[in-house]
Amino acid sequence: MSSRIQELESSVSALEIDLKGVHTKEAEAKLAAEKVTEEINHLKDEVKGIRTTPHHCILLHSLSLSLSPHPHSLFLGLGMLLL
Repeated sequence: MSSRIQELESSVSALEIDLKGVHTKEAEAKLAAEKVTEEINHLKDEVKGIRTTPHHCILLHSLSLSLSPHPHSLFLGLGMLLL
């Protein structure tokens, strides 16, 4: 009888440890989701700003991006022209 009780206690302890791990993962996932949501909102605001910027400013900005040392900046500059 006592071995069965020890088995059950061991199972309960393992389940409690698993539950703590689940809570930790849940908290990490919520934090990651909040960060991603903040980044999305920031990018939305940036896009709104670009759309309200006069076209000549977008052209100048895109040219400065295309002259920067980043390999993808030319594509970014061309993408800005398409807006």
